[in-house]
Amino acid sequence: MIRGPIYSPLTDPARTLARRNLVIHQMMEEGKITPAEEEAPRKPASACTSSIRATSRSYFFEDIRKYLEATYGTEAVHERGLRVYTTLNIQMQKAANQSIRDGLHLYDRRHGWRDNCPTC
Repeated sequence: MIRGPIYSPLTDPARTLARRNLVIHQMMEEGKITPAEEEAPRKPASACTSSIRATSRSYFFEDIRKYLEATYGTEAVHERGLRVYTTLNIQMQKAANQSIRDGLHLYDRRHGWRDNCPTC
């Protein structure tokens, strides 16, 4: 089971690197990775700090994962190195998300926030 945020590369890069190397070593012993992938412990750990949050794409990815598991099986999706190409365009998704935020902000400025909950 994956442990919590104690292995965050943003808050504790040394601990993250040690854990990554341990996992790769165990994968090598189990024969789950190729010899080319065995070189990963020699590379520095890095963190993806994309400006788009994973949640903005997570519904799309989850839908794809469910379809793939139903079609090809869980093992094929998670263990056989299946490559998947989708129609998601990250730049277009960012533009759409920004457009929604801007539109909601403008709407809120025009109409203001209203408390419609009588029990709150």
